[in-house]
Amino acid sequence: MTRASSNHLPRGFWTYLAGMAGMSLGDALLSLAMPFLALRLSTVPDERAVALVFLAGSLPRFAAPLLGSVADRLTPRAAIGVASGLRAAAVLSVAGLALAGMLPYWGLLALAAANALLNTLIFAAGSALVPRLVPDELLARANALNSGVMMGLPLVGLGLGGVLLGLLTPASVYLCAVPLLALAPLAAFFLPKLAAAEAGKASVLGLWHDLRHGLRTIFGQTFLTASFGFSFGLNIGLNVMNARAPLALRGAGGDIHAYVVFEVLVAGSILAGITWASRGRSVPQLHRFAVLGAALVTLGLLPMLSAAAEAWWAGAVCFGVGLGLVSVATTTRSQQLVPTAERGRTMGALIGLNALGLTLGAALAASALSTPTLMLGLALGLGAAAWTLARAVQAG
Repeated sequence: MTRASSNHLPRGFWTYLAGMAGMSLGDALLSLAMPFLALRLSTVPDERAVALVFLAGSLPRFAAPLLGSVADRLTPRAAIGVASGLRAAAVLSVAGLALAGMLPYWGLLALAAANALLNTLIFAAGSALVPRLVPDELLARANALNSGVMMGLPLVGLGLGGVLLGLLTPASVYLCAVPLLALAPLAAFFLPKLAAAEAGKASVLGLWHDLRHGLRTIFGQTFLTASFGFSFGLNIGLNVMNARAPLALRGAGGDIHAYVVFEVLVAGSILAGITWASRGRSVPQLHRFAVLGAALVTLGLLPMLSAAAEAWWAGAVCFGVGLGLVSVATTTRSQQLVPTAERGRTMGALIGLNALGLTLGAALAASALSTPTLMLGLALGLGAAAWTLARAVQAG
């Protein structure tokens, strides 16, 4: 028996969460060190050097529909364990080459691509696993804890990463992330022995069927369609913000610490939003949190029109709270609306569509457009998507 029979979450869920905690801390170190490693390795302009790494990490997500189908047809232990183990090995290899002075810039791009591919499989498998481990009445709490670990716990990792970057090279920080990433495959070994959600084998020939089925599920329900529209715009904004923030804060007279403060404020505010969203018990509450979160995300981009570091910090707080709210609310409602056997492929289709948003965001970040122009355009676009989400909730 893997599901909780009372108000207590089961052991299997906590095992999964422990693995994700290690992975999140490791990812925080990687995300903080990556821009500075890219700037050291690349000979292209700074904006393009950082943005190209984000682009390399976006393109593999187009394989998400196939990976979602794979997640449906593999046991959770196999999908999460193998993918997370390969991630840790890849980061270890790149860190070793960088420390030896043998890592070319394209090697960092290759790591970003491989990391995105494996992370997509882990995310799809985890999203399908959590509803199988906990009952529906505890799903919002479980998703809040999961989101807190995935998006809030990096607050600790960013603080640690800031200290490490002040003492070590970016390549050494990559090496420090390896033991944390290795906790995920270790935890996967102790997950409950659940069967695959669907029988059969995933294949490229079956990709079109699974993608069509996933898209039909997403666009067949008003809330899922509207939440996807906002998520699409949000992914554009995330890649633009992540690529431009270290450059904007450095240009504002700050150093690496100004960027660390920005990332810490984003992560801490996400945790606050997740904690708030964990109170959602009913469908109306989840809908309200989704709309409020979308509005706060949009408003958080406006201070980033300024060149002042303090304005970016203020925007980080508003953006983070909104992201925490909308993530938990839309994830919980999506899991409730999608049947068990279709969650992997539906999540894969959603990730695949959002990959286009990430790719557009990386391309925009690499363009000659000024940061204020980009942020204004994103705010207007996300504002329209948030209004559409609010209308969908009202209609529903």
